[in-house]
Amino acid sequence: MALVSCSRCGRAVSDKSKFCIHCGAELKITPPAANYEGLPLLKQEALLKEFLHSHPAHDYGEAGHRRCDRLTWGSLLIWLLGWIVMLMWVIAPKGDDMTVQQQAIMALDFSLFVLLNLMTIIGFGVGMAVSGKYLRKALLGEKLFQTWLKQKKGIVYMPKFASEKVKKMYDAIPTENYKL
Repeated sequence: MALVSCSRCGRAVSDKSKFCIHCGAELKITPPAANYEGLPLLKQEALLKEFLHSHPAHDYGEAGHRRCDRLTWGSLLIWLLGWIVMLMWVIAPKGDDMTVQQQAIMALDFSLFVLLNLMTIIGFGVGMAVSGKYLRKALLGEKLFQTWLKQKKGIVYMPKFASEKVKKMYDAIPTENYKL
C-alpha cells in the first residue's frame, strides 16, 4: 500500500481508496507514465521510427554530422600534409651553394605549407560552424521527439547530454511553433 496526496485537501490517503477519508473527495489515481529508458530496445526503436515516419522534417541530422566529421578529418589530413611539406623544407639543404632550381623548390614548399595551413584553419572553422548547425537540428529533433512521446504516447523521456552546455542549448529550444 502506498500513500498518495488528496488533490482537494492535500492529506495522505491510501492509493487503494476511491475517496479521501478526510474530505470525501473522489481520488483520481492515474497510473505512472511509462519511462522511455525502461522500455525494451525494440519498442524504443519502433517509437523512434514511428515519430520519424510521421515527422520526416525532424530527422536527427545524422547525415549532417557525418559531413562535419568528414570535413574535420579532411582538415586534419591537410594539416598533417602541410607539416610534412614543412619538414621537407626544413630538411632541404640551405646556403649559398643552392641552385636556382633548389631555391625555387624551397620557395614552393614554403608557399604550399602556408596554403595548406590556411586551408586547415578555414576547414576547421567551417566544420565547427556546420557542426553547431547540425547539433541544433539534432537537439530540436530530440526535443520534438520528447514532446511527441509525452503528448501522443504518455511516455516520459529524459535525454542524456554530453555536457551542461548542450543541456542548456536543449532547454532553450522552443517547441510551441511546431505541429506534432
